[in-house]
Amino acid sequence: MWGWGSWRRGWKNYDPKMSVYPELKKKGYFSDLFPNKYERKYIEHIMDVAYNKNPNAVDVRWLLSSIINNGLTVVPNKNLVNNIGFGSCATHTKKSDSFLSFLPQKIEFPLKHPPFIIRDRVADERYTKWLFWNRLKKQILSKTGLNRILGK
Repeated sequence: MWGWGSWRRGWKNYDPKMSVYPELKKKGYFSDLFPNKYERKYIEHIMDVAYNKNPNAVDVRWLLSSIINNGLTVVPNKNLVNNIGFGSCATHTKKSDSFLSFLPQKIEFPLKHPPFIIRDRVADERYTKWLFWNRLKKQILSKTGLNRILGK
C-alpha cells in the first residue's frame, strides 16, 4: 500500500492503540472475515507485529479501524500511482522491485459507478491469490538465487 485517501469522518474511528485487537483475535472474528487461512494468518501476523512491536504501522492500524467499522476498500482494476519511493534514501524499499513498481495506467472516464456497494468476495479472493502468489514467487526466487539470474 503506497497511500490511501479517506474522508475526515473515517479518522474519527481510528484507534492508534488497536485496543480491540486482542479481543477480536481471541474470539476468532478473523476466521469469519478472512476464510482463506493463509490470508487470515498473514493479517493476524501483521496485526500482531503492529500491536506488539511496531507503533508506527499506521497502515495496519488503519486496516483494523476499517475492519471493525465495516469499511470497504476500493482497489482499481488498473494501477493509478507511480511509486518513486525506491533507492538508498527510502525507508523500506532500498532496491527497485518489479512486484512493487507497476507503471501507472490511464483511467477511463466517465467512471462507471456500481448500482450498489457491498463486499465483493470474488474480487477479494482473486486479489488474495494474486498477492500471495507474487509474494511466494518473490521468496522462492530470492531464496534460490534465481532473482539474480533473472534480474528480478
